Amino acid sequence: MELEVRIERLGAQGDGLAQGPDGPLFVPFTLPGELVKVAAEPGEPRAEALAILEPSPERVAPVCQYFGTCGGCALQHIEARAYLAWKREQVIAALASRGLEVPVGEVRAVPLASRRRAAFTLGRTARGVAFGYRAARSHAIVDIAACPVLNSSIVGRLPKLKSLLAPLLGGKREARVTVTEADQGLDVAVEGIRPSAGLFRQVGRHGCKNRSPPHHDRRRERHSRRRAFGDAFRRASAAAARSLPASFARVRRGAGGAGQIGRGARQARGRSVRRHRYLHLRARGKRRGRRLRAG
Repeated sequence: MELEVRIERLGAQGDGLAQGPDGPLFVPFTLPGELVKVAAEPGEPRAEALAILEPSPERVAPVCQYFGTCGGCALQHIEARAYLAWKREQVIAALASRGLEVPVGEVRAVPLASRRRAAFTLGRTARGVAFGYRAARSHAIVDIAACPVLNSSIVGRLPKLKSLLAPLLGGKREARVTVTEADQGLDVAVEGIRPSAGLFRQVGRHGCKNRSPPHHDRRRERHSRRRAFGDAFRRASAAAARSLPASFARVRRGAGGAGQIGRGARQARGRSVRRHRYLHLRARGKRRGRRLRAG
């Protein structure tokens, strides 16, 4: 049903709060004092603003072209001083709800185009690959090409990030991409995909450096140590086998046929190889212990 309501104040999430026939109504993108024509369902606490009949003097034009669709910002339509006053009131109310009455200073404003970190969603939609933020109260992805809140170094690379990261989706439907501006450039962390060598090579061809998660680095280092130990053990075993006396290679002739090593010789050879391995590793351990004590 449609009805006209007067917005009394702003709620904690930035929605206008008015009194409806069935109780409080939350109306997004409205301001205190405004007379608004809304569409509301019986028993629902949220309503949709159809028209602003009496706008507030604190209403301004939003700076972002995606405002109202993108779920990242909720109060770009309010004047800056009124916005800072509302933020201060939220802090005072939060402290008062815990029984704390303390002085609260003025809010320090942060200028536009200064945010150096953002979390985006990369996903497949009916129109193709989208790279941006979630829509308000929805799982839909709003494909963006600019964001006035972010630093210009991030905004200028949004199209390239989209084209570069799109192949990483593979068979996945979506992934989370966190972009941080660092001193050396942009730090990009992608979550929700299964990495592969081919994907990383493709990223490398575009001039980006792949950084695996820390636990991947530790696992790779552990495997490298295991391979190095295995190679050293095989080299020691081969050296021990080459140094065996020629008497262990006795050939038994007769029923077994010429050129076959007798069973006793094979057993003796095996015991000697094991003995040489043991002595080699024991001497190696002693040398390592002496180096550690000397250090």
